[in-house]
Amino acid sequence: MVFSLLLGESVLSMKFISILGAPTLLHYSSGILKQGFDVLGVPTFLSSSADEIYERFGTNSPLLVQIHGAPHSAEYDREIFRALPDRVRRNSAPTIILMHRPDEIQQRFHEELEGWRFESLSAARIALLGSWHLQDQALLATGLACMDIAHGFFDSPTLEEAPRQIDPIIVGAHTIWGEMRSVRHAVRVLASLLMNHADLSVIGYLGGAPSSELQLTLLDEMFVEAGLPSFELVQASRLSLPINRPSHPLVVVCHEDVMPRQINLTFNLQLYHLGAKVRTGENSGSLHRGFSIPVVLEMNSAEVSEKLSVIKVPYSNLEDIESADWSAGAAKIAECIESGDYLKALEANQTRRLELSPAFVAGGYLREFKLLSGI
Repeated sequence: MVFSLLLGESVLSMKFISILGAPTLLHYSSGILKQGFDVLGVPTFLSSSADEIYERFGTNSPLLVQIHGAPHSAEYDREIFRALPDRVRRNSAPTIILMHRPDEIQQRFHEELEGWRFESLSAARIALLGSWHLQDQALLATGLACMDIAHGFFDSPTLEEAPRQIDPIIVGAHTIWGEMRSVRHAVRVLASLLMNHADLSVIGYLGGAPSSELQLTLLDEMFVEAGLPSFELVQASRLSLPINRPSHPLVVVCHEDVMPRQINLTFNLQLYHLGAKVRTGENSGSLHRGFSIPVVLEMNSAEVSEKLSVIKVPYSNLEDIESADWSAGAAKIAECIESGDYLKALEANQTRRLELSPAFVAGGYLREFKLLSGI
């Protein structure tokens, strides 16, 4: 049994791991955590209710708690903040608290964090999906040690056969726009790239939801405002396949929830903001559904721990997202293409995608549970 090989025979009494988190985290809970534990032969129980877990299993099973930090999960996160201290203090098995957005969590739940004090506990840890916030005073003040752990890539039946998007090169993003990512910022990068580096024959791509953020008339105004006077916007549903290299600036727009199967991103725009600030605590789920070259401001320093090849857009003020130099970011993308380095980056990121599997992530949590159990 893989579980026993990883943790030792004495841990076999852990018949399952409880995973607690808001419904907004169901895709990650099932697609990364549960799937990884399943591969390792470790049963899991997923719930969005701490009370349900306590009533079913008491305090004798390892608990992986997830705090999202997103506005639409605030009610569930707040309940976890309320219920967790007593559970951790009474728990006879280890607890790992995974904070998905540590910057936003500290901003939204400042008072709740101040009430967390676990100085005498050694069987609990805070886990972050990157190293940027490991030394944040608000987290260290809880008395719990902080560690970073890989986000992991979602599995796919065709994972190893997934093609590299190199002909043509496609730059853009497919995401939920508005809360953390601005269409306008992506447009400014694309406009600079398509206008100043037209010889590269790059295709722009903007997709996802809500559709109100991707109205063609609105996008047309944004591109003109960003300095691209002549271009074509094409809806993905009307795109002729296979996609040929364009003879003029072309941007594909998709209003579907899922990116068209015939289109893959070469460069994935991950330009996160937290209000008016540069967001530092996000390690994107959309990035980990495929392999591409992330274009980021910051991504919780996960590019270091996950060893991903990325393009970093320069900015001058962490407190001001508008201090980002979008044209410089576009120039970095162009340089990566012109030098041919993008081919090496895609190959390296594909390798890391295969290595950072759900089972790899689950194995990391199991090793930590072992340490917390004193084995």
